[in-house]
Amino acid sequence: MIPLKLTLRNFLSYRDDNPALDLTGIRVACLCGNNGHGKSALLDGVTWALWGKARGSGHADLIHYGRSDMMVELEFQAAGAHYRVIRRYSVLSGSNLQLQLKGPGGFYPLTGNSIRQSQAKLNRVIGMDYDTFINSAFLIQGRADEFTNKTPAERKEVLGKIIGLDRFNELRQRSRDKMRDRARQGDELEGRLKFMRQETAAKEKFQEELSATVQNLNKLIKELDEKTGRANNLRLKIQQLERRIADAEDIQRRIPHLQAEISQYEAEARQRSVRISDYQSLIDRQPSIQDGFTQYQHSLTENQRLNAARARFDELNREINSLQQAVAQAKARLEEQLRSQQRRLRSELEPAAQQIPELEKQLAKSVDHVAALEKQGKALSDKQSQLQKIVSRVATLRDTQERLFGEGQEIRGKLNLLNSSHGDTRCPLCDTSLGAEGCIRLEQSYSEAIQDKGRQYKGNEAVLKEAQTKRDQLSKQVKDDEVSLQRQEQQALRRTALLERQLEDSRRAEVESARLRPEVKRLEKSLLDGQFAPDQQSEIDARQSSLESLNYSPHRHSDLFHKLQALQKYQLLHQQLSEAHRNLPQEQATLAQAQQAAQDRRDRLSQIRESLSTLASDRAHLTETNSQLQRLSSDINNLESRQQNLIAHQGRLQGSIQRIEELERQITRQTRDLRRIREEQSIYEELRVAFGREGVQALLIDTILPQIEQEANNLLARMTEGRMTVKLESQRPLRSQKGRLAETLEIKVSDELGHRSYEMFSGGEAFRINLALRIALSKVLANRSGAPLPTLFIDEGFGTQDSAGREQILDVLSTLEQDFKCIIVITHLEELKDYFPVRIEVQKQNGASTAHIT
Repeated sequence: MIPLKLTLRNFLSYRDDNPALDLTGIRVACLCGNNGHGKSALLDGVTWALWGKARGSGHADLIHYGRSDMMVELEFQAAGAHYRVIRRYSVLSGSNLQLQLKGPGGFYPLTGNSIRQSQAKLNRVIGMDYDTFINSAFLIQGRADEFTNKTPAERKEVLGKIIGLDRFNELRQRSRDKMRDRARQGDELEGRLKFMRQETAAKEKFQEELSATVQNLNKLIKELDEKTGRANNLRLKIQQLERRIADAEDIQRRIPHLQAEISQYEAEARQRSVRISDYQSLIDRQPSIQDGFTQYQHSLTENQRLNAARARFDELNREINSLQQAVAQAKARLEEQLRSQQRRLRSELEPAAQQIPELEKQLAKSVDHVAALEKQGKALSDKQSQLQKIVSRVATLRDTQERLFGEGQEIRGKLNLLNSSHGDTRCPLCDTSLGAEGCIRLEQSYSEAIQDKGRQYKGNEAVLKEAQTKRDQLSKQVKDDEVSLQRQEQQALRRTALLERQLEDSRRAEVESARLRPEVKRLEKSLLDGQFAPDQQSEIDARQSSLESLNYSPHRHSDLFHKLQALQKYQLLHQQLSEAHRNLPQEQATLAQAQQAAQDRRDRLSQIRESLSTLASDRAHLTETNSQLQRLSSDINNLESRQQNLIAHQGRLQGSIQRIEELERQITRQTRDLRRIREEQSIYEELRVAFGREGVQALLIDTILPQIEQEANNLLARMTEGRMTVKLESQRPLRSQKGRLAETLEIKVSDELGHRSYEMFSGGEAFRINLALRIALSKVLANRSGAPLPTLFIDEGFGTQDSAGREQILDVLSTLEQDFKCIIVITHLEELKDYFPVRIEVQKQNGASTAHIT
């Protein structure tokens, strides 16, 4: 990853008005500026944009004071392509991440469906995660010894990530899962094979039993066929007897039916005789019935004419009523319109117009109040500026405290090292012969320097506490003033807007009142003169004239209706007279037929009674034959039951033999599958061991450690003039198990005094060891990727070096230009700026940082 362009908005000490930092083409640069001015914040912006991680404990800690959101945009080059990442965070809406690739037409999105997916794509583009980055190519302030101070196990885990051993762990896990899956499959298959072999052992027994069952079944079928033939003959005989008996019983059952038919025909003859008598009586009354029917027809014709007139009469009355309702509705609408206009004029418009003078006076007072609050806002801005200055001073004092504490600790370490070498006449720090007096003078000098640093630390501590107290008091006051002023401004603005709306409404009401008064007078005159619904009133007059010309009398119509009801019975008598003339001959013929049918049924009944004499003997013979058939059927049922049992047993035996034959075929196939599964299980077991820590991973680490040692020692030789070397050991003997080795990653440091632990070296020496190891890790990572390592960031350390040590480290950095495409070093030491061809200078004013390139 090579940074090309960095833009910060409200991130840490950078506000939203600072320009973008263009890093295109920079090979070696110094990031300089006073402590607390925002140098490390630039590199925090890089790591936060790429991984969402920085020095703060959470996103909210990174937002600029007083702001609610932040954004970092970074353009960078990776694998020969140009990318842009934009990461945002808002207190209200949360996080957002966008990844883009630059093409011929601009940037194209590569963002995933979620932040997790987008971050995974970004990690693949960069080729490492945050932990690998800060343990190799990025020396964060206060964490230069990140790799050195880890436990051996953690150190080895970081090295594994750097050289890509995670892939082998994944392959090892996949091999283990495959091996376990094959072992489970093989065990299940062996169990099934054992069970199937046990079942196939019974095949010969099933075959012998099947042969005996087939012989018994053949004998049974012969016996069953003979008895079935006899039973069929008996059934045929029974069917013949049953048909004769059924015929006789059917004839016997017909006797009541014939008797009923005789009674029915006799009853019908009596009914026909009565009906013929009624028809003859109507025919005798024919003259009087005909006269009444003629009067009924005349009255009916007159009633139909009056019904037609009544329909027109009712229609005209409905139309008149409808028109009268329309006239009444028009008058009601006009009256309602007049009442509505009068009510609106009296209760809404005129009272609103009368409020104009008072509203103008209140609006003027509210505007003056808003202007007064704006003056208070300017005074609050002055307090906020004063607070920013105090905050900056507190940060400067803290940096000074940290620097004094670090310098004191470094001098105390040198004093302790000097005290441990009193018996030697040579200085343990610079290998110069001192003698006893020189050692005492140097010890006194160190002690006085420690006391001086302590006095400066205590004095600065008192000033820091006073500034923090003043900052907290002023911060609370500013916050309270902001809340109060904001509340007052909101109330004043809302009241001003309300008064403006009310005044505008009152002025519109005044104009509307002047327009509405003439309209009210016009409506009053229309009601007084009856000037409404003229068309409907004309239609009412026309309908009244038509009604008079119709000459219809409801009373006369009612009298005719009652007369018609009295004559209506002659209509029914006329219909009955016509029916008597039409039906009398047919009724007379039907009477003769019913009398003849009754006589025929009486003759048939006598014949039936003579044919029932043989029914008793047929029934006795049928009972005996049924008894014989039941005994024979019982024998047949027993034989059929035995036959079904034998057939079922034969089917079960055949099914068992077929299943055993299928099992034998499955045994052959699954035996081949079992050999294949066990072979695959063995292969995956070998792969699991090969991909494990004691396999390929151990070989890779053993291969890479000499490269790291060589790179680190080459750098240490140039930084210490050959006095210091490091050695990395990946294994150590186990105390509890002789002959066995434990996986580890120990760092052993040697100098002219011999082997010592890392913690015994001074701050400057420890920084050189850390720098050498970290750069070596970065170069190994680059060599494994097959391309030069793009970027190296160094964010501390030169303050712990003397002038000679700084020159040696700078000389090493100059030789690293061929290994890195971009090297950025952060320092606040003025004497180091001139060593770098490009400087990124950071300044801080009024609580906000800016950066520019010179």
